[in-house]
Amino acid sequence: MLVTSMLRDRRVVVFAALSLLAACGARTDLNAEGSSRGGQGANGQGANGQGANGQGANGQGAGSSCPADEVDPIEVTTPECNHVTATGYVDGGQGFHQRGPVLTYSSDDRTQVTVLSGWTIAASPTSPAALRHTSWMPWQLWPVDGWLGPSHVADFTGGSSYAAAPMPGDKLTISFALPGGDIWTSRSFVPGSPEIPPSFRVSYGGEHALTTVPGPERTLVVTEGVKAFGAPEGWHQFEFFTVTEAPADVGGTILGCGNATLGADAIRSPEGLGYLLAYSLGGSQEDVSCATQGHLPEAPAPNRIQIMWMNELGYEDINSSDERERIPIEGLAGRVRLAPSPVGAWLVAGSQAGGNRLYVEHLDPFGYSMLELQEIATPRSLDHFDAKAFGDTLAVAWVEDDPEGGPGQVIQIRMLDIDNQPIASAQIRSGRPVVGAPSLLGADDGQRLLVAWSETPECGEDRIRVIRLDCAL
Repeated sequence: MLVTSMLRDRRVVVFAALSLLAACGARTDLNAEGSSRGGQGANGQGANGQGANGQGANGQGAGSSCPADEVDPIEVTTPECNHVTATGYVDGGQGFHQRGPVLTYSSDDRTQVTVLSGWTIAASPTSPAALRHTSWMPWQLWPVDGWLGPSHVADFTGGSSYAAAPMPGDKLTISFALPGGDIWTSRSFVPGSPEIPPSFRVSYGGEHALTTVPGPERTLVVTEGVKAFGAPEGWHQFEFFTVTEAPADVGGTILGCGNATLGADAIRSPEGLGYLLAYSLGGSQEDVSCATQGHLPEAPAPNRIQIMWMNELGYEDINSSDERERIPIEGLAGRVRLAPSPVGAWLVAGSQAGGNRLYVEHLDPFGYSMLELQEIATPRSLDHFDAKAFGDTLAVAWVEDDPEGGPGQVIQIRMLDIDNQPIASAQIRSGRPVVGAPSLLGADDGQRLLVAWSETPECGEDRIRVIRLDCAL
C-alpha cells in the first residue's frame, strides 16, 4: 500500500510569485543589488574567555570589497514551476567563508529565520573563525535591495563546525567546535541581541558538531570526532549528549565508530515522544567497543545506518533504548539527514559504491522502514547536500558541477512526495564556486522553501546567498 493512501491525493506543484515572474520551464535571472555594509562585531568576553571581535568588525564591521555590480545575477531553472522570488545575500565583511551556512527558525511563531555562518580572516581552514548570524522574516517581507540585514557576532570563536536550533522565548542556541577540537554549546540567546551568551563545554576532542535538537527538558547534541583512547590514527567515533541550561548539566555516551568520517542527524520524534537518531556505523558497543578496544588493528568501515529511538530521559536510558533498524548501504559515506514526514520520517544518506549516490528511505514514527531504499541523485560530494521537510514534501539539495560546462557549480533541488516520488525540481546557477553544503528550511504551510549557500565571487570574498521558492503544493 502506498503511503499516499494515508493522506490526500498528490497535489500539483505551482510556484507562486513574491516579486519576479518566470514562465513554466523557463529560466529567470534574479538580480540582487550589491552592498558595502558589513557585520556588527561583539567585543566582549564569552564564558570560554575567547572574544570574536567580529573579525575586524569591533562593533562597526568592515564592508565587502566587492563592488555592487559584481553581485552576480542568479539563473533559476524550474521545469514544473511558475514563479520564483528574488534573492537575498549577507556580506561577511573582510573574511573567507569556510563552510556552508545553516538556516534555522529563531522565533516561537516561526516567522523569523536566522542564517548562521562562520567567517575567518584568512583562507586557511585552521584560522580562527567567528560565527555570525543574520535574522529576518522571509515569509512576510523580502528586502527590496536583497540585503538581508547586518550580521552579528555572538562572541563565539570557533566555527570549524556548528549547528543551531530554536529555543523557547524567540531564542536560539548554537553548538560549535573550537579550533582545539572541543565542542561547546551556548545558552539560549535572542538573535541580534547585544548580550553575549555564555557557553560551556560539551565534549573534549570532538571535531564536528553535527546536529542540535531542542526538547522539552533537554537539548540533544550529536558530535563526531577522532578520539585517542590508544586507538590507531584514523579512528572516528560518535558521541551524543543531552544538555540542560540551568543548572548546566551534560551527559553523553559513545554510539559507534568507523575508519572514515561519520554522518549523523536527529529530530524530535514525529509523535513527540523522544528523539529519532540516524548515524552511519562501522562498529557499536555491541560488536566493537570503540572506547576501550583501541588495540584493535583497524576500525571497521562504515557500512550501515543505525536508526535509534530514544526517550526524553536521553542518555540515562541509552542501554534500554530501542534500536529499530540497521539499514545496510554499501560504500556508505558522507552526511546523514533526517526530516519529519506526516507519517514518520525521511532518511537521506550517501554511498560511494559505483560513484557518489544519494538514497532516500521512509521510516515510521519509531524508526522502522516503510519503503525500499531508493536512489535519488548523484551529487558532486556526499558531504555537500541537505534535506528538509516542508508540509508533506521532502526537499533535497545537492551541489553538482555545471552540466552545461559553465564556471562554478550548480545547486540541484528535488522535491519528493511521501512515496519518495519526485514532484518538482529546481536548479540554481550563479556561475561561482559553491563553498560547503547548501542549507534548506521550509515553511510549515508546505508552500515556501528557503535555500542558502555560500559562494566565492571573482573579487575573492565569500558571500551568503539566499533564495525563496514559493510553492502551492
